Amino acid sequence: MVASLQCIKAMLHSLGIKQSLYVNDGRMSAASAGETVAKTTVTLWCLQLAGWNIQWAKTVLEPAQRLLHLGLYTDTVSMTYTTPTEKLEVTEKLLDALISSYFANVPVDAEDVAVVVGKLLAILRSHSSILLVMS
Repeated sequence: MVASLQCIKAMLHSLGIKQSLYVNDGRMSAASAGETVAKTTVTLWCLQLAGWNIQWAKTVLEPAQRLLHLGLYTDTVSMTYTTPTEKLEVTEKLLDALISSYFANVPVDAEDVAVVVGKLLAILRSHSSILLVMS
């Protein structure tokens, strides 16, 4: 049986480990590279003991100040989030198709609208309030 991720996160938090874990993605935060490595090691060890399967090919073990996490790059030097170009291009194409359908009086499925809204919400953190205004 695999332990609840919420329980693991709470336990790590009680140990002073700053982390953001979500089913198949996670990141650590610490004051130094050495501390980050140590806390990452403890976190991975706890996850494995709790029955979680680590995808080592996708796991970044070296500390980085710019890391892809949940589809956005987190940059701890500039303290910004950015969206990968490929993700922006896909979102733009979907939005263009939706707008074109509207102006051509072609019915649009609710599912297509939901996909576009989901893509826009996914980039909200990197594009802030301007995204809400422009869409």
